[in-house]
Amino acid sequence: MKHAPRSTGSTYQTKNGTWVFAITVGTDGAGRRKRRTVSAKTATALAEKRAALMEELYKSSTRPGRVTVETWAHRWLEDIAPERQRPRTLANSGSNVRKHIVPTLGAYKLHEVGPEEVRELTAAVIASGCSSRTSQIVFSTFSVMMQAAVDEGLIDSNPCKRMSRPKATSKKRGALTIMEARRVIVTALESGDPRATLWASALLLGCRKAELIGLEWERVDLPMRLIDLSWQIQSVQWQHGAGCRCKDGVSPELCPLRQHKIKEGEEMREAYLSRVFLRPKTTAGLRLLPIPEPLAVLLDALPGERRGLVWHEPDGRPLTDKGVKAGWDAALERAGVRPIDMHSARHTTASLLQEARVHPEVIRQILGHSDQVATRIYTHISTTQASEAMNAMAGMLQLPSGFKPLDERGDGFELGLGESFK
Repeated sequence: MKHAPRSTGSTYQTKNGTWVFAITVGTDGAGRRKRRTVSAKTATALAEKRAALMEELYKSSTRPGRVTVETWAHRWLEDIAPERQRPRTLANSGSNVRKHIVPTLGAYKLHEVGPEEVRELTAAVIASGCSSRTSQIVFSTFSVMMQAAVDEGLIDSNPCKRMSRPKATSKKRGALTIMEARRVIVTALESGDPRATLWASALLLGCRKAELIGLEWERVDLPMRLIDLSWQIQSVQWQHGAGCRCKDGVSPELCPLRQHKIKEGEEMREAYLSRVFLRPKTTAGLRLLPIPEPLAVLLDALPGERRGLVWHEPDGRPLTDKGVKAGWDAALERAGVRPIDMHSARHTTASLLQEARVHPEVIRQILGHSDQVATRIYTHISTTQASEAMNAMAGMLQLPSGFKPLDERGDGFELGLGESFK
């Protein structure tokens, strides 16, 4: 039987002939769905009851004096945010709502929230042990949520816009020196680290972790020394499928009609369970990147078929963020290098390119940064210029020019020049 979309409820007939209409009206503090149902002996009678229920829900939900921050937060997360936010942003919004916004301001009515209550939220985030940067992010989430309430006519103005955004003291991300980057790559190769080429790619290409995890062989052109970074793998939340008849409290992950929670029009390809291929956030992220010669040699020596993901689990599943982080940390420790997060590999690439005196616009396009200054004239950089820049950077590392697999299983690489690179 065909059901109506979740936002408009679902109608079905039970085995004894009774007609039922059910609609989700929100979630409780534990994230369990709240539902309202009406029933009748005939479809015509049910239609009348359905209309009355919808009118009641509409009146109660649009009366500002009756809508709490908690009620609106859950409705915003379920019905509005998925249409406007990318998966990672949506997941972060949900976390901010559950951990900070609802516990602090959930009981307030929407119209009661002013700058003083917003400052209360910021103070609570700091008091919980989070950084000033986290308080800034929570403030931004709350501001977007309250602006949606303004757009829906629930409140007259966004209280966050009547005050200054919290200041954040951000620590400058670290970057490896030339010798440290070189030591990480060479030590990983010498030790037989099966993901040595992944660490080398992070340092020599400056790719984002999601781009490397989602890199497929069909987008690697070794003869032309080019990589197509048009997809990345990310984890996406599940939501109940349209017309599902799951009972209250059933997790979306267990819904037989579950769907990925992504905004309409978002390009997506299935990868594995909740992990999917998505396009980069901005057009600047869609880029064709030259492969430096030393990295091309390493990738060309990788064993196995040239299909599917370049780096993956033994059974073909995508690598997990947690697993990649653990491997990266181990590679740094093995090389005797100070610990930095993997995202800082991008800063290392940028620093190396700067030391090689590469033009800032070339660096911007290599790293896929967006230009936030609307009046700036866009300068096209050819792949030839980018290739020269990246080979110059790779040359600074003085990596060996030849590598060969340690064994037929390809568990590692042996330096091909017979030299010591400690």
